[in-house]
Amino acid sequence: MLRAQYSELIQPRSMEGPGQDTPKMSAGQMLLVAFDGMFTQLETAFGQLTEKLSSLELPLAWRKVDVLREARATQLHFFDNPSQRQLMEEVFFLKRLQTIRDFFRLCASFAQTLSGTCPPPEDLMPTNGPIALGKPLYRRPSASGPGVAVVSEEQMIRPIKAFTAEFVRQMLMGLSGQALGLALCSTLSALGLDVVAQVEAKDFGAENKVPLDELCKKAVEQSLASGRVPQLLLNRATVLASSYDTAWKKVDLLRRLDANLKAAKASLQRSQLHIAMFQWQHEDVLGPNNQPLSVSIPPRSVILSNMKKKLYKLSQDEGSIVAIQEKLAALEASIEQRLKWAGGANPALAPVLQDFEMTIRERRAMVARENQRTSQVTFLCSTILNFEGLRTRSPEALNMDAALFELLKRCQQTCSYAAQFSSTVSPLELQLLHRLVGDLRPAHRLYTELQE
Repeated sequence: MLRAQYSELIQPRSMEGPGQDTPKMSAGQMLLVAFDGMFTQLETAFGQLTEKLSSLELPLAWRKVDVLREARATQLHFFDNPSQRQLMEEVFFLKRLQTIRDFFRLCASFAQTLSGTCPPPEDLMPTNGPIALGKPLYRRPSASGPGVAVVSEEQMIRPIKAFTAEFVRQMLMGLSGQALGLALCSTLSALGLDVVAQVEAKDFGAENKVPLDELCKKAVEQSLASGRVPQLLLNRATVLASSYDTAWKKVDLLRRLDANLKAAKASLQRSQLHIAMFQWQHEDVLGPNNQPLSVSIPPRSVILSNMKKKLYKLSQDEGSIVAIQEKLAALEASIEQRLKWAGGANPALAPVLQDFEMTIRERRAMVARENQRTSQVTFLCSTILNFEGLRTRSPEALNMDAALFELLKRCQQTCSYAAQFSSTVSPLELQLLHRLVGDLRPAHRLYTELQE
């Protein structure tokens, strides 16, 4: 049931019927599918490995070789027990869901912290089994709780590392030794050594296992004695194996260093983008940024100025497009009427009329979509310009602040006058003054508002 719900979340199906197209995934679903793909690849590769190992037909005597016996002892018995294998697959499916949940909770909490909001503290410190997230880089104190924590990228990938360690411990432990032992036994058999006979003839004692090292030595001695492998060739093979091991270690070190370097560069780029975003968002408080960044971010004023120019140009083009559409609609109506007249005299023009009407419908649908996108872009740009204009120290915001301060100053002066002078004007006196100097109803209304 849970797998079916998760599959529906990953790959939503059309509600109209099986013949309809799959609905378009949102950005969040695409991110979830990409992240879940790593677990899917792991599950597929592990299934192929276990299937290959299960399909091998091995002599029972090979199981007494120490490497194979110890490998089988350290791994779960899912080769001989399919129900246990199914159970472990379900367990690690739940662990996969928990890992995805913990990771994305950390990402969402970090994004909220970076944007200035305060996520709940429990969202920042998830655990995956017994593995805790660790100590955060910075924790802002709070009167109501432990506050907001800022975690590093190393701490953000702790849930994935915990899943990897648990999968290796529960599922992969012993499989590599088993595969290596089988490869060595097959190689010994190819060299002419009867592994089954050697195992049965060997007095392995109470431990009930045969050392693989002794079998390898026996195969080498037998090959040298029979002349299949000359001593010179064996010496060269030993030197080549030693040289290959040294070269492989160097190449592996270079590969790991290169992977760490790429990860560090990606982390540096993300950090620089975060710094640039924070600097752009709080430019009024922080001032200009003098620290050079590899990421070229234009200033806020340049972006807002370009957005304002594009918005003005778009509003001008919108009027021209409406006029052109009206002319085009008149021409289309004229062409359609002529085709109908011609189709009455010549029925062969009926397909032409149908194609023309279909083309008109498609073009009008496309124009409607573009008009909707234009309205959305115009609304978003206007909202951004209005918000940034009021939030930052723009001329409009400065003028509004100056007008507000002037109004507050006048209110302060009025309140000061009202506090200093205790004399009042009665309504009768106002009526007498009205008869003397004219209509003073606006002054009376102002006086009443000030008293309130």
